Amino acid sequence: MTTPLARLLETLRLALHLVFAALLVVSLVQFFASDAADASPARRIAVIILTALLAVVYLAGTVAGQTTHGLRRFALPWLAVVLGLWLVLVVLSADAVWLLFPLVFVVLSLTGSVAGALAVVGCWVVAAGVPLITGQRSGVGGVLGPAIGVLFAGLAYWTYLRLTREVEYHRQVAKQLVATRDRLLAAENQAGRLAERERLSREIHDTLAQGFNSVLLLSRAARTAIDQGRTGDATDQLSVITATAHDNLIQTRVLVAEGAEGAEGAEGIESTESTESTESTAAVTATPLAASLRRLTGDAARRARALGASTTIDLDAGEAEATALPAPVAEALLRVAQEAVTNAVDHAGASRIRVTLGVWDTEATLDVFDDGCGFDPASVQRTELGGYGIAGMRDRVTALGGEFTVDSTVSGTVAGTVAGTVVAVRVPTGVMQP
Repeated sequence: MTTPLARLLETLRLALHLVFAALLVVSLVQFFASDAADASPARRIAVIILTALLAVVYLAGTVAGQTTHGLRRFALPWLAVVLGLWLVLVVLSADAVWLLFPLVFVVLSLTGSVAGALAVVGCWVVAAGVPLITGQRSGVGGVLGPAIGVLFAGLAYWTYLRLTREVEYHRQVAKQLVATRDRLLAAENQAGRLAERERLSREIHDTLAQGFNSVLLLSRAARTAIDQGRTGDATDQLSVITATAHDNLIQTRVLVAEGAEGAEGAEGIESTESTESTESTAAVTATPLAASLRRLTGDAARRARALGASTTIDLDAGEAEATALPAPVAEALLRVAQEAVTNAVDHAGASRIRVTLGVWDTEATLDVFDDGCGFDPASVQRTELGGYGIAGMRDRVTALGGEFTVDSTVSGTVAGTVAGTVVAVRVPTGVMQP
């Protein structure tokens, strides 16, 4: 990732090389403008050759350093060659002192702090002393000028170094942020998968598992009826098995379609199956909850009769008979009622079950009472093999900001009390209105 600061540093490095090239040209032009008249032809030719050679060596080193990381070990020998050529050029032409500024920058960037300081002092000695020794310069200006150039170049390099460290710091911070973002995305993805797995487990328990349990119980009852010659009872039980299996098939298609993300997953389903799945999925939203509960209680009563139980199941919807609730609320209440009624029929041995639905301005309530044997709610825990009943009902209700309670009395535990269970639900609806 390239930041504006990193681009600024790249621009500064390019500017340094351009300054070196420009000063090299200026020194050569200055030599021929002022000193060449007094210089011998051999000296003039030597200055030209050294200037060209220094330009070639400097260009080759900078290009190689930018393109090949493996040439890093040749940086110091290359620097020594550049400084050597510059020293000879200063001996022949004092105008080459102009190159001191970019050379100090290069020396400091390629050497350590101690070696770099010594090398910079050596460059200043060359720039200040050689022209005095060769008689090309005289006076205090020939000493102070290079010293000021060295100090300015050192300050520029220190600023460049701070910017470089700042760029590296921000690069590391950016890498850490990217790594943290990736970890968060992975955690969110994992949490999403776990939540979806939990949802599917709850849906399978509330629909398919209950249906398969009913099929298993009814098939055993049908076999017993056939063995005893009660063909009429066996026929009724097989009819309930067929209806239950059909409902399970529809619920399976719904789950498959949801797992395939709706329409895309439903493209391969035949038209009849698609219609059934769509109707099953939209039943809660298209039909008032009371109608869905009436179908639920009717199916449960038929299953109880097929199992040989004389269970009466009543529904009291009152003014909520024609009221349509928000889809999440209606689905949660329907699943809670389904679980509670199924438990009362299959496990409690209840003779009477009463489902009461109430819809108010800002909330809906659902109560499921049975006079079965009762149980201890505190002893029911979720396990790897099941136990999604009470926990699943509570999760559905609390996810909507509602309240879920179970009050149960075990037969014979308290004198003068009636055994049974009451599942009570209260869910807000006002905040979910469209």
